[in-house]
Parts: sequence; structure tokens; C-alpha cells
Amino acid sequence: MTHFSANIGEDLAQALRVLTSLTQKADEAPADPFHQQRLYEKWLGHENWLLRKEALPLLVGQNPEDWPTLLAPGEVQRAEEIAWKALKTSILHQGEPRILNSSSMEEDWRIQPAALIPWARSIGVEVPEYLQTLLQYILSVVKKPVEPPDGRKDQSAQLLHEGSTAQSQPQVREQVLGAALNVLAKCPGQCYDEHGLVSGKAIVQIIVQQSIRWFNAPKPPLNPGEMAALIDKWLE
Repeated sequence: MTHFSANIGEDLAQALRVLTSLTQKADEAPADPFHQQRLYEKWLGHENWLLRKEALPLLVGQNPEDWPTLLAPGEVQRAEEIAWKALKTSILHQGEPRILNSSSMEEDWRIQPAALIPWARSIGVEVPEYLQTLLQYILSVVKKPVEPPDGRKDQSAQLLHEGSTAQSQPQVREQVLGAALNVLAKCPGQCYDEHGLVSGKAIVQIIVQQSIRWFNAPKPPLNPGEMAALIDKWLE
């Protein structure tokens, strides 16, 4: 049984590699270094994706809106059918990746990005870099609940409240973390420290420079040190 399960993953990973290669050759759009940033920033704003029409193309680095054109009869269409068959086999025989509405018609199956990406990586699929980075950031920072360590609740509340009397604490936190996500999506090369880790301090430097853009004010609602601490806390 173990051998059979392993083959399912290997077959799917290989099918996706072939599909990725063929779609890259078929995609005649001019090279745009910011294309994938914008693509995944947009689609990760969706709570879930249609498995075949949205998740599959995103997993191979393509825009679901362009997918029908790329699937014109030929090699790409055949490769997509093989990948889709392998994906269904994995779901039906292994229960992975996890589908939100498995009782629905196969073409209507939906999946959450947080269920798809880690699973794809676990079977050896090369997930696009920006997709991994943005999803990790969203899960670890933006959607992570704020639960300050015991004994520090009053201090944390005070830090969030300073300079933001016209806004609630959650609003301030959401604004800061939202600005950080935007910076990470659009300027990823400027968001890492010398150790190759995402740095709250580096992100905050860009936020401060463009404060008016996110906060409609010349200065952010928190000082740089507080923002960096807030961002770094949820990157741990």
C-alpha cells in the first residue's frame, strides 16, 4: 500500500512538471518580473479556489483567467488532462489534498490554498516562490490571532494604542500588517536581513517612507520600533 501511495504522488508531481514546462513555452506574453507577485497577491485574497480551473493553473504559475486560452487542443491540453487525472486519483485514494466540498461534482471541487500548497510541496511539486512566500506570510502574520504572552497584555495594548487614539487597536494592527504584506509582495528583495530571513525592520523602513499611501498620514500610527516588533512577533 505504501508503494502504491508513493507512486500516486510521484505520478502527480511528474505530471505537474510536464504541465508547467509546456505552459511556460505556450505562454507568449512579454516577460514581466512583477507578474507573479501581482497574480498571487490577487488570488490569495480568495478564501478558496476551484480545484481544476483555478488551483491547478496557479500551481503551475499561470493565471486562471488565461487558462482556457492556454488549453487549446494540443500538448498542453493533454498534459492538463493527465495532471487532473493524477490529482483526482490522489484525492480519491488518499484523501489528499483536502477538498472543501468532496460531495459536489468534480468540476466544482474547491480547495483552500493553505491545504493545497503544503501538500504539493510534500510530494515534490515545485510550488512557485511567490505563492509560497505570500501564503506563508498571510498564515503566520495577517490571519494569526493576537494573543500577547501572559503578563504583557497591558504593555502590548499600550504600544498599539500610542499614536492611534482615533482608531481601535485591531484597526491599527490590521493596517500595519496589511502594509507589511503589500511591501513583501511588491518589494520582496528588500524585505530580508543578512541571514536571508524576512525582517520586520527592513519592511518597516519601506512602510515609513510611504506612510501616506497606507495611513493617509505623514507618519504611521506606531513608531518604527513598535511596528518592527509587531511584524517580527508574527513571523516567529
